[in-house]
Amino acid sequence: MTEFPGPPNADDPIRTALAHRIWTSRYRRHDADGRPEADVRASWRRVAHALASVEKRDQDATALRFNDLMSDFRFLPGGRVLAGASAASTAVLFNCFVGARPDGSLQGMLDSIDEAARITLAGGGVGIDFSGVPPHAAALETGADLRGGPLPLLPLWDALCAALSAGRFRHGAMMGTLRCDHPDLPAFLDARKGGVDLAQFTLSVLVDDAFMHAVRHASDWPLVFPTSEGDVGDSHLARSWPAFDGPRRACRRWGQVSAAGLWQRIAQCSFERSEPGLLFIDTIRRLNPLAYAEEIAAVNPCSEVPLPAHGACDLGSFNLTRFVHDPFTAQARFDREALLAGVADAVRLLDNVYELSAFPTPRHAEVARASRRIGLGITGLADTLVLLGLRYDSEPARRFAGDLMRELCIAAYRASVALAREKGAFPAFDGNAHVRGEFVARLPDDLRADIARHGLRNSHLLAIAPAGSISLLANGVSSGLEPLPALRLQRNVRLAPQTVETVAVESHALTCFRALFGANAPLPAAFVDVRQIAPEDQIRMQAVLQQHVDNAIAKTVTIPVDFPPQRHEALFRLAHSLGLKGCTTYRAVAAAGHVYAADDCRLPQACRRD
Repeated sequence: MTEFPGPPNADDPIRTALAHRIWTSRYRRHDADGRPEADVRASWRRVAHALASVEKRDQDATALRFNDLMSDFRFLPGGRVLAGASAASTAVLFNCFVGARPDGSLQGMLDSIDEAARITLAGGGVGIDFSGVPPHAAALETGADLRGGPLPLLPLWDALCAALSAGRFRHGAMMGTLRCDHPDLPAFLDARKGGVDLAQFTLSVLVDDAFMHAVRHASDWPLVFPTSEGDVGDSHLARSWPAFDGPRRACRRWGQVSAAGLWQRIAQCSFERSEPGLLFIDTIRRLNPLAYAEEIAAVNPCSEVPLPAHGACDLGSFNLTRFVHDPFTAQARFDREALLAGVADAVRLLDNVYELSAFPTPRHAEVARASRRIGLGITGLADTLVLLGLRYDSEPARRFAGDLMRELCIAAYRASVALAREKGAFPAFDGNAHVRGEFVARLPDDLRADIARHGLRNSHLLAIAPAGSISLLANGVSSGLEPLPALRLQRNVRLAPQTVETVAVESHALTCFRALFGANAPLPAAFVDVRQIAPEDQIRMQAVLQQHVDNAIAKTVTIPVDFPPQRHEALFRLAHSLGLKGCTTYRAVAAAGHVYAADDCRLPQACRRD
């Protein structure tokens, strides 16, 4: 197995000073007498015993399996679980949620902002779709309580989030979305102009297939909003807004634009400001295994989990670097059997979060427990590929990643079937409807038969999260599926509630290589960072993984400063055509407050070999 050189103790699984500081500041707990946990292994034992305590039998054996699963950073539960799970826990252990859609009424706005406040106080991020707020023109005409449209609401939510996050370690994060046919979309694209900060928000546009068709055919595009009027001659019915639990709603046309022109404006805003991202909402809904029982309202702030209103994220990641044998050699191999052997325990661990965790509101508990969705994923992919001698942008790398994700998906679904036989299927489960879903249809026939016969414990099983802080905790492995940002870089890290420090971070793979072969050994060809990987190849890697992920994937496509705008616009088309559920790009010159910057100084001297 690969080994981590460096401090603080030879016997400590934490092998970097930054990882130790992150554990101490974010995840280390104190007991009732004020004694701190001795090391990260004590944190793993705390989490393991807490999550095993909800089992009706074999609690001690389950705790041992959970502890073994997490040991050596092989499996990383979500940060809220690692920080908050304990025998006496009353904490919210879910990282993020989706809130209720605000509408044009005062009460609807107050209900939505109250929910967002409770989520923020619980340390969670929240996604909110503002498409239900009437456009400015409609509100003026109809006399709605909120007459400015969605735009004036964004600073209100942003200020609330900032105020409630002040002095807290976990700063609230918000995702704000708007439909591509909302009449106020042009103003939404300019939401940050005129000195409006919106520091807590990420903004995305919900793009449907009809809009993409109109863009391809250079058609006009109506801007519409649902109407309560019985007969609207100017209504646009070809794409009436869906209402899961009610009839299709006629929409009034409030304007018309060139689809291609609006598309170019969206792409230009993204090119200049790295925002908005695009969410391909029809792809999301079509591939939702639970489409028969819920309507997806929005996504969490990092976009890896599309959710109904009041839904919750329950995330965990396998650290792929810990399953590599004989790295940087011709005999390098990935221990797939060892990873798959841990899947059943990982699914059980994440499922048990639903019994141990508190919720921001009773409605969140009701909606989340109706589906019991989890997001089992991977992190450290880029480092793992380097350890195996595979270039991130190569076909062998994509084949490795896709095959691994397919096997992880199948194993997770089999584990959820077994849990359903033991504990019961999730309450909203309908066997006939579930096995007819487009995503579930990709599973092996025998597994689909077992799902129909025995049910599933969890409506969704897979997601690939950014896993930023927990990847740094795991001795700095690369985040999620992202390429290496650089071999060395300066990264902004929050190590205290009010303090962000810029720290030097070295690629985990580079640290391992220097420890094994010394400072002067030439680097293998697999050592490539994102600056050497075409954006199109980043999207292709995401696409091969997305085929086997029933939730979604958090990914930012990094583009060079001098990237041509026409090629940037084509990235969004490529993402849609390859079946991605969303696409966000990052151009360093355009994005303020970025997380890291490459450090081009010379490579470090030799690291100590353990």
